[in-house]
Amino acid sequence: MVKGKRDMRNYIRHPSDIPLEIVTETLQDRSPQTMKDVSLGGLSFFSEQAHNIWDIIKVSIPYVKPAFVSEGQVTWCIKQGDRYEVGVEFFTADDDSRARIVKQVFYIEDFIKEVKKPGRGRDDIELAAREWIKRHVVDSLENEPDLFTSKISPKKGSDLNNSDQLL
Repeated sequence: MVKGKRDMRNYIRHPSDIPLEIVTETLQDRSPQTMKDVSLGGLSFFSEQAHNIWDIIKVSIPYVKPAFVSEGQVTWCIKQGDRYEVGVEFFTADDDSRARIVKQVFYIEDFIKEVKKPGRGRDDIELAAREWIKRHVVDSLENEPDLFTSKISPKKGSDLNNSDQLL
């Protein structure tokens, strides 16, 4: 079991189970994982394999547009049953990119809740994320709401009627 500084939180973490892909120096193929939570500073995910503290990994969330790709550093890794929970601190994404990914994760999670039915698996979540992008993606940051405001403004012409939804 590999441990690190898990108790040092600089950002509020938001639970999420959005699929993501991880590439490490030792594993060059994209490895599908499931996110546990996300914040402006990083994210945690579940992995079938342990990751060493200080390892550099590339995190990709291909189901948002533009796709989120950032390098980060493993800050902690804890065995949880038959898998590991891994914490990653971003160090290449700027604040705007970090805010954008957190917002899009929220939007996709809400959309998944609308379409998710009992018994759906990872593939269904990925399809729901892609469908959400087709319906609601905002092409430029200037049209997106601020992460810290309480109201969400849907893209013009979208059918997202729940604009009073809280972040």
